[in-house]
Amino acid sequence: MRIVVGKPFAAVAACGAVLLAVQGCTSGPSNPPARSPAHAGKPLPLNHALTLAQIRGSHETSMRANINVQVTTVTKRGTTHSTTTGTVQAQRTPAPISDSNLVIVSAGHRVPMEEIETGSTIYLKLASLAGNTGKPWVAVNAAGAAPGLGTGTGVNPLSSQHFLSVSKNLHEVGTAVVNGVSTTEYDGSYPISALLAGLPAKAKRKLAAKIKGAGPAQLSVWLSSNGQLQKLMTTEAIPPQTITTTIDITAVNVPIHIAIPPASQVARIPANALGGL
Repeated sequence: MRIVVGKPFAAVAACGAVLLAVQGCTSGPSNPPARSPAHAGKPLPLNHALTLAQIRGSHETSMRANINVQVTTVTKRGTTHSTTTGTVQAQRTPAPISDSNLVIVSAGHRVPMEEIETGSTIYLKLASLAGNTGKPWVAVNAAGAAPGLGTGTGVNPLSSQHFLSVSKNLHEVGTAVVNGVSTTEYDGSYPISALLAGLPAKAKRKLAAKIKGAGPAQLSVWLSSNGQLQKLMTTEAIPPQTITTTIDITAVNVPIHIAIPPASQVARIPANALGGL
């Protein structure tokens, strides 16, 4: 059996590999927060901000966030756009797990999707898959999944410290109020190869081939005065796609409740059955 998911899901899967999420997972990048120096306070010096972010990041065990992923694909046949929005919740301890609820809009079609990811298994709830399997959920082995399949890992802001550490040209841009919190914005870039970190060997080889020749990814982060990540935006140009992912953090270190689908509702399929990913 070979299940062809189609372009919308393929696009969001690529986004997850790039960052989130996303396989997914925030307010749209076309509407950055308006800077308001009179209310946002003094900018936080970069070195101080990164030190605080590293300290806070080491103590973060869970998070909830909103996500927006915008994908522009340019081919000889023209330009297409897709948007994925939704929410993600994830925890790092006591056991890594994430749950993403997304809506993909592409070519006038609206496709709801849910994905739960544990350390070993990815569960997908998607109407097109259910129609093929007769079960509301499918499960694939995470180690054998295509690059990007795994929203929680891709969009997990708990991994943001990795992107901060590999960005060598972060610089202070200004202050902004994000969701009522005073922040300082820092912009920079990181090598696209940073996306390979932590991937299983097979997925790493596939993604390395996909991103070969791609230039640096652009990064913007908004940190509060105590180093708390409030917002993260990345833009990756991986021909033929340009992918912009924005994540708004809504809560950290909060209880996370994610229910793994019962076996009776899950069809286990090989990862290579997901055509187009």
